[in-house]
Amino acid sequence: MFPFASVLAGSLAGAVGVGVAFPLDTLKTKAQVMGQQRKKENYSEVATNTKHDDPAVSKEKTPSPERKKHMMEEQGTIAIEIATNIDEGGSVEEATDLEILEAGQECAFISKDEDEEAYVAKTDLSMTAMVILIWKVEGVLGFFNGVRGMMIGQALVKAVAFSINTFFLTVLEQQQIFALAPIVNMIVSACLSGFFAAFIVTPVERIKVMMQASEKNFYKNELHCAEAVIRAEGWEGLLVRGLGTTIAREVPSYAVYFVLYGFLMQTPIAIFLGGFAPLLFGALSGCASWLPVYPVDVVKTLIQNTEGKEGHVNVWDVIHELYSEGGIAAFFDGLKPKMLRAAVSHAVTFWTYSIIMEHLIQ
Repeated sequence: MFPFASVLAGSLAGAVGVGVAFPLDTLKTKAQVMGQQRKKENYSEVATNTKHDDPAVSKEKTPSPERKKHMMEEQGTIAIEIATNIDEGGSVEEATDLEILEAGQECAFISKDEDEEAYVAKTDLSMTAMVILIWKVEGVLGFFNGVRGMMIGQALVKAVAFSINTFFLTVLEQQQIFALAPIVNMIVSACLSGFFAAFIVTPVERIKVMMQASEKNFYKNELHCAEAVIRAEGWEGLLVRGLGTTIAREVPSYAVYFVLYGFLMQTPIAIFLGGFAPLLFGALSGCASWLPVYPVDVVKTLIQNTEGKEGHVNVWDVIHELYSEGGIAAFFDGLKPKMLRAAVSHAVTFWTYSIIMEHLIQ
């Protein structure tokens, strides 16, 4: 009964936890992808026209709204209009992200000189601005692109992770095969759970990343996204792309995750907190498990968001590009929403898991 209870509790807890915190995960993914696009492609320029090739543009300093909309649609990304006046020198007055978004406009036109014109998409948004942007452009559903597949996937992932961790921890403690210290048993069990879970996490997060980073309604649903990946890249693209970085992230992450939570639950504070202990310690463990591996997650996200067989998926190339274009800070794009997401998701996950296990074991 105990192994079955761990599988059932882990699956339900994983699904509930990821569902509750999914909007924050969407913010994290968009921040990572948009941040790299900004650095790699000079993302601030949505389009540049030189020498006034377009007659419509040559007749007026500011292009028509129809032309601006058309150019934005061609770029296939989000542009925000900076609601300020352009002075004679062609510079734009500073405006906060919130002011830009509240202006309710979509792109900024800047006249650089007599022969060059450009549209500017401001992508270095704060988390608050990103929330408003997604709400305005995509609506509430924009926060939940890929949530169904992720909930199903995380149900399986957490079932595997919790059950494997529990199984190996029980075996190592009871059988004393290697006569390891308790803390070593916890680390070994947690690392094994992360290793095996990575093979399920990889395809689940490939679909999640593709859907979160895509334009509105680009994929009809998770199945459509999976079919598109398989058609373009084969099964390898779905099951293997990002596997190495996922393993590199999951193994140390789960080691911190389970070991820290297990340690905290044995302290006097846990007795004092009672039923609230899983909530608090789950949040702390979740945040702690992400901090040391977050740069790996950024690399993994960019690898999995690369489409087609010709995409640059070499890990070291991605690392080199990130560092050369953004320095160390590039490896921490989207950290704030990720920490919030980790706190909420893992607090709910451990709390749900503890409640289910308590009722099933009785």
